[in-house]
Amino acid sequence: MTRGATAIPEVQALVRALAAGRDVAELGAAFGETAALLAETARSVVTVEADPERVAVARERLRGVAKVELLEGDRRG
Repeated sequence: MTRGATAIPEVQALVRALAAGRDVAELGAAFGETAALLAETARSVVTVEADPERVAVARERLRGVAKVELLEGDRRG
């Protein structure tokens, strides 16, 4: 897990609860940690990241997480 807000156990529990059984969209995948956390309880996760270097790290992190679709791009398309 990251050192950011999602590293806090209470935040992790809240994220899991909010995502439970839902289709989730995340803007700003960063390195994929939050998408992986969301996928634990969500029905599906679509996450978008604009930075190609972060996308590469996130793809590796999310390899094998079937419920996550990682897209490279930004608001311009």
